Amino acid sequence: MKTNNICLCDRCLKNKHKNPLNRLFHIEEICLKNCIPPLTLVDNKYNAINSLNIIEKAYKLLKSANILAIKDTGGFYLICNGKSRAAINTLRRRKMRQSKPFAVMMKDIYTVREFCEVHSEEKKVLESSERPIVILDKKPSLNLPNNISPNLKSIGVMLPFSPISRLMLQKDLDVLIITKSSNIELKNETAFKNLKNIADYFLIHNREISVPLKTPVVYLINHSKCVLNQSLSSPKKALNNSFSDNFIEIIYGKENTEYSKNFLGGEFFIKTNKEFKMAAHFQYVTLQGKPSPLSSAISYLHFFKYNPDSFIANTGITTNALEKNSNSCLSSIDHFFDCISSLLDIVHTNTYAGEAAQALESIADATTKDYYKYRIKNENSAFVIDIKNILRGVLIDILIKKEKSMIATKFHNTIYHITCQMALILSKLYGINKIILSGTTFQNKRLLEDVSKGLKKENLRVYFNSKPYLDNTEILL
Repeated sequence: MKTNNICLCDRCLKNKHKNPLNRLFHIEEICLKNCIPPLTLVDNKYNAINSLNIIEKAYKLLKSANILAIKDTGGFYLICNGKSRAAINTLRRRKMRQSKPFAVMMKDIYTVREFCEVHSEEKKVLESSERPIVILDKKPSLNLPNNISPNLKSIGVMLPFSPISRLMLQKDLDVLIITKSSNIELKNETAFKNLKNIADYFLIHNREISVPLKTPVVYLINHSKCVLNQSLSSPKKALNNSFSDNFIEIIYGKENTEYSKNFLGGEFFIKTNKEFKMAAHFQYVTLQGKPSPLSSAISYLHFFKYNPDSFIANTGITTNALEKNSNSCLSSIDHFFDCISSLLDIVHTNTYAGEAAQALESIADATTKDYYKYRIKNENSAFVIDIKNILRGVLIDILIKKEKSMIATKFHNTIYHITCQMALILSKLYGINKIILSGTTFQNKRLLEDVSKGLKKENLRVYFNSKPYLDNTEILL
């Protein structure tokens, strides 16, 4: 029986929830064995799987490369064996998730250390009550299938967060892929209807889920937590209007907000008590349509008078549209990252947001401190960062067949130097020492870490999102 969504047997219901004189009145945690929500295992045709030990049967199914949909405390999760390439490929095919990385749930911190680099602060976050997904660097000797997070040097890891998830990780099954469907499923009937073409089996119970849960995603920058995704269950906090000082804000991304008819995404803004204005920006480049990494590369080459056919095949349609100025828009720095990723033949089409830029970051592991030349010009009371020489340097390195990792590293170093130099110029010009770093490009861990360290060396105070990125879904008014 059930009252107020508390599943209890008749004995508990009578003694605890109908008798105010009982010292255990309304204490949910104290209950009998019969109060436990019964677990049921069914296949994707809703046939019950009879077993004396449901958990042991689920373990065997996972070891056999099956995909399970599990009803947990905050909704349904899809899980499979994280060490089975075949199971992961099946999950990708059924979810139509070509290369977007999966998160993994590992048995304990010792298992995490076996596969990933874990610092003390990351360990604390992993083991915190929120149980977030923490982005960690893979160990060079990582012995897990590379189709978990293709083309990336990092992996999202979490520890068990509920009794069921802990029971799933037993014996030698110490790594699970864990993901949700597009919509968080809460009810058995709708979950079965929407997930039966993905999951082979369902592990369900009769307990209602009142509050859906979404696991937060975080990484650490210089011992500070940066949240990429907030939990749905996290309490909403007021936006304290306590930051009223003058500041310089650097916005890097491909935002859809317009400022002076140009798309934001590579700008430096000044905020004082008297004004809020754009003080500097990256050079704008005409792009064709809704750009992919490939069309961004063609657009950049065409804009700076390079022959796209010398570097990229099949450029005709995009080039013709650019020449006719058909359906074009203006660039942001995210598109510059996409352009370089395509020119290096890493990613030509994004199958998920930010794929090309993330893949470029992952190969930027050379030890060089070299960077490409660039110019900063003063035009119409605003500084403009001329990127022509950057592109020229990249193309020369491609032609002389330098290692992709070297080119990617030099490109990241260049953006780092530009950001720090421009911030320092504006700081001295306006007498402001507070710098805000914002926008999706700063989800690039290497860039955010380098820029943060570089600005602090110049005695500037650096702020970035230690709470969720402020897109429209994260603001509660």
